[in-house]
Amino acid sequence: MKKVYVLLTRTTTMFSTLINSVTKDKYTHASIGLDRNFDKLYSFGRRRKHFPLLCGFIEENIFEGVFGDNLFTNCAIYSIDVTDECYEKLSNKLDYMCKNKKKYKYNIMGLLNFVFNTDISNRDKYFCSEFVSHVLDECGAIKFEKTPNHIKPSNFCEMREFELEYEGELISCII
Repeated sequence: MKKVYVLLTRTTTMFSTLINSVTKDKYTHASIGLDRNFDKLYSFGRRRKHFPLLCGFIEENIFEGVFGDNLFTNCAIYSIDVTDECYEKLSNKLDYMCKNKKKYKYNIMGLLNFVFNTDISNRDKYFCSEFVSHVLDECGAIKFEKTPNHIKPSNFCEMREFELEYEGELISCII
C-alpha cells in the first residue's frame, strides 16, 4: 500500500475569491501529489502566475507560482491509501498528462455545474477538483458518489476514505 495526497488551498487570487463568494467553502483549489514532499503537485489552474486566463493542466510546487506568493494561506492535506497497482496507474497517467499538457484545457464551463446544477462535461477539460477526483476514480483508488464534474475541493474533507494529515498554514506543512 502507498499513500496519495490531496492538497486543498484557498489563496488570495481574484479567481479563488470569486469561487469562494459563490461556494462559501473554506477551500477553493485541489491538487494531487504522489509524495508528502509536495515538490510536485498536479492540478488544473493558471499556467502563468500573473496571467489567469491561460489555464490548463499544471505541475505545481508550493514554493513557486501562486503558492509561492501565498505561503501563509490556509491549507488541508488529506491522504488516501492505494494499492501499488493503483499508484502505478496514477503515476503513469500523470506522466502521460505531463508529456501532453497542451492537450488539456481548463473546464471553465464545468464550473457552471455548481451555479446552475447542470451536467457539463468535456473530454480533456477539467477544473481542479474534477481532475483530482477523475484520476483517483480512473486508477481505482475510490468510487465517488458524485460524478467528477460535481466534486468541489471541500468534498474531499467530507469523504471517510481520506485521512486528514495536516491543517494550517501552507508554509508549516513542509517544515
